[in-house]
Amino acid sequence: MSKTNVADELVQSPSTFYYSAAFDAASVADAETKGADVTVAGVALGDIVLGVSLAVDVVDLTLDAQVTAANTVTVTLNNNTNGTVDLASATLRLLVLNVSAIHV
Repeated sequence: MSKTNVADELVQSPSTFYYSAAFDAASVADAETKGADVTVAGVALGDIVLGVSLAVDVVDLTLDAQVTAANTVTVTLNNNTNGTVDLASATLRLLVLNVSAIHV
């Protein structure tokens, strides 16, 4: 039986960035998407946001994040609840995979 997709070299474990800070989304109206740029030193285009969370219930809003520039992650909240949602200020946490740290 032949093997496929086997790397010729050992892939080093990539590094991750962990970010945590206070975040205030304020009021998000129905059908509105709010975005905020967050500075995360060292992230680069192509890096992958593995996780994003707020330390409060997001009340059925969708929470997303992506690396949009060097040292910048854009966090977005989308409201499809048929009403305005005002989240309390809370701790934002991001976990980002540094893809450029993978050496093959």
